[in-house]
Amino acid sequence: MNISAEDLSGDDYNRHRNIYNMMRGSSPGPTLLYVTPEKVSSSTQLLDALMSVYNQGMLRRFVIDEAHCVSQWGHDFRPDYKKLSLLRQKFPKVPLMALTATATPRVRTDILFQLKMKDPKWFLSSFNRSNLKYEVMQKKGKSATKDIIDLIRGNFSRQSGIVYCLSKKDCEDVAGILSQAGISAAPYHAGLNPELRSRTQDDWIQDKIRVVCATIAFGMGIDKPDVRFVLHQSMPKSIEGYYQESGRAGRDGEPSRCILFYCYGDMHRLRKLIDMGEGDPACKKIHYENLWQMVRYCENLSDCRRVLQLQYFGEVFDHTRCGEVTNMRCDNCSRNMHSTMEKVDITEIAKMIVIAVQRISQRSNYNQKNFTLNHFVDIWRGAKNQKVISSQWDTDPIYGKGSGYNALDANRILRLLILEGYLWESMVITRDKMVSAYLSAGSKAAELLQGRCTVLHKMEGKRTAGSRAEEGTSSQQDPKLVELQEECFNELKHLILETGKELYPSKQIKGVNEIIPLQALKQIAEMLPTSLEALKRLEYLTEYRVSLYGEVILNITREYNERRMEYLTSQVQANQLVRDEEDFTPGDENGEGWLSKGGKSKYFKGGRGGGYKKRGGGKRKSKSQGGSTPKRRSVEGGGWKGKSARGGTGGWTSSRGGGSSRGPSAPRGGGSSGSMGLPKRLGVNA
Repeated sequence: MNISAEDLSGDDYNRHRNIYNMMRGSSPGPTLLYVTPEKVSSSTQLLDALMSVYNQGMLRRFVIDEAHCVSQWGHDFRPDYKKLSLLRQKFPKVPLMALTATATPRVRTDILFQLKMKDPKWFLSSFNRSNLKYEVMQKKGKSATKDIIDLIRGNFSRQSGIVYCLSKKDCEDVAGILSQAGISAAPYHAGLNPELRSRTQDDWIQDKIRVVCATIAFGMGIDKPDVRFVLHQSMPKSIEGYYQESGRAGRDGEPSRCILFYCYGDMHRLRKLIDMGEGDPACKKIHYENLWQMVRYCENLSDCRRVLQLQYFGEVFDHTRCGEVTNMRCDNCSRNMHSTMEKVDITEIAKMIVIAVQRISQRSNYNQKNFTLNHFVDIWRGAKNQKVISSQWDTDPIYGKGSGYNALDANRILRLLILEGYLWESMVITRDKMVSAYLSAGSKAAELLQGRCTVLHKMEGKRTAGSRAEEGTSSQQDPKLVELQEECFNELKHLILETGKELYPSKQIKGVNEIIPLQALKQIAEMLPTSLEALKRLEYLTEYRVSLYGEVILNITREYNERRMEYLTSQVQANQLVRDEEDFTPGDENGEGWLSKGGKSKYFKGGRGGGYKKRGGGKRKSKSQGGSTPKRRSVEGGGWKGKSARGGTGGWTSSRGGGSSRGPSAPRGGGSSGSMGLPKRLGVNA
């Protein structure tokens, strides 16, 4: 954009010294300076240079991005963000702007307190991302890699995406399996050396690889708008974290999908990480609360995903607006269109389950009194597996009482009782040094058994008759035109990036979006302008950008515009040929037949093998010359001309480079000549 900008990153101290000198000059520069909070809190040179600019009255504003990192209530707290309050102390007259996309009301209040911001002006917009489709899928197996592979192959074969994983090992494993399946993928996590991480991110931004398998270390501040999918191979630790990570999809405003693969067992892995992690009991309590909210989000099969997310940020959202962008309705709202979710009172069932859990957990035998949620589901549903029989759980009164429930509903009921506090899972290190979650009565069990609670469970009812399908499906575009547009878009991305690197060899340009936004390139590929004036009329194409890249762009768009017009012309001619065939009425052996024009029909008479033709939108006439069909004359610049083979009837062959198609045969005569199918494309001066 031709704005003077610098950044204080890396270890190039000579460059840093030059920037400090520029700031101390009589006309301080640059216009924009990018630094990290860690740099502000540790560099006295930076603070001295800022003070020099401040004393000249030229320090105009501090902008703090990702401001939720200031607060310990936020999901990504960083201590050095908290120290940014010194900017208010040292530079009291400079306005402060704090920006974040994920602050809850509590976090917003804490940001003001930590940064010493008093009476600020608020600018709040909806947290809703209407172009994102949110879905939760039950994870099959531990890794869900088969489903991930099928999804990418079936829906995103040539598009960019992120697969978030819980651990470094998961990243490596999933990336390896995707690569073996022919999907270009690479891992990204904190355990890799910085050079490899940087190269992976650059390759992904430049579409050299399509998928990054990453931990949450990846994505903060990435500049790639065309991320078409974000898949979570494992459940995130909080709704706020999920909103932030899934929100890296579709920043260009185009439809994108966010799919979370959920397995209740992942919750135990996250609980273990919280237990082993740093922080005092109060801090860990917050993490536990966030985790339970995330489990509730995944377990919920009825409420709108957008409502569940946005209420976390203090925003009231009307669920009827889910799907205001075509086909972007969340999975729950789509389910509600086709079936009914019924609230069922299961209080008495819940009491029976809690009493049974208390009874079994009081047995004297270690192997009989310790059981997991899955074990209890087997007992309740009357399973006859070895573990149930050998532990004599089949002798308990509750054995088989839940046989009317399928495994999914039985598990959901048990998980609901855990989430509501009527049951609890205790993490225990077993004799085999394995971590297990054993079921026991929860903190609210007594309230339930004393009749002070009602337990309601939402279950899927009958499918609604004649339920509406997803409305507003987009009309099908011509696949060839879509392919040309995509080819042009990819070529624009590649050549503009290379041109930018040549123009600015000292700049570390990583993606084409740093040069021209992808929205603009998509518009260029769609509109295919052929002049500088037409190019300047498009959004984002400033005079400065056009002066640098205009000719590069036009060289590409002119070529694709020509290819597009050639294709459209061939389609028009092919459609005309089809219409001619439909109008053609073969004559009988005496050459008699019907001629159609303007919705009217006229009987005609000619020689044997006669017919008629349409020529230039004008007359149609019959002709009989030894059984041949009428010639098809070409128009200037392209068309078809055909003659039948001697002795043949009712056909034509191509000549002068034009394509041909077999026409209808007369009742008598030899075989027709000509090739099957539509004519080949002709060169037409469009």
